[in-house]
Amino acid sequence: MRTIHTMTIILVLAIITIGCSSTRPLPLTKQEVNNYIVEQAINEVAVEMIGEIAVILFIDEMATGYHLLYKDDEGVIQDQKLIAIGDSQNTFPVLLSGSATSYPFVTVLINDEVILKSASSVEVTFEDGIKVRKKMIGKGAIIPYVEKIDGHMSSSEVVIFDSEDNVLYASLSD
Repeated sequence: MRTIHTMTIILVLAIITIGCSSTRPLPLTKQEVNNYIVEQAINEVAVEMIGEIAVILFIDEMATGYHLLYKDDEGVIQDQKLIAIGDSQNTFPVLLSGSATSYPFVTVLINDEVILKSASSVEVTFEDGIKVRKKMIGKGAIIPYVEKIDGHMSSSEVVIFDSEDNVLYASLSD
């Protein structure tokens, strides 16, 4: 009887030790993201490392959108891809998308040549009033919230400025 009790305690301790010793996968590295872009032939517009994830804003002939990359429990890169298929490049002067959970971010893709020519920076106001401003380099940008969150954090406004801080484009969320 005592042997069964001792074996049970040893088994429980072994399970706890194994459970506690398992490690989380390491965050993605820039090199892994660059390799993924090459391997998948992604025509990236912007890339942003945000905590344990990477966001790749892309555009091609058939679609626009972003890849959200992360590592699963085995350390394998996973891709949650959001795409807009069709003629969104010619329909909207500025295409906005993003994520509102864990690592909130907004993607901005400028399709209008007049706005693109003068765009210098983009500012996102999140629903809690925090403003994040980022310099525009090229056709698009990924603007992350300041920290990882539990729950939900949407953007309430996106504004694109020229080099003299004149508003070129503003979008208010509903």
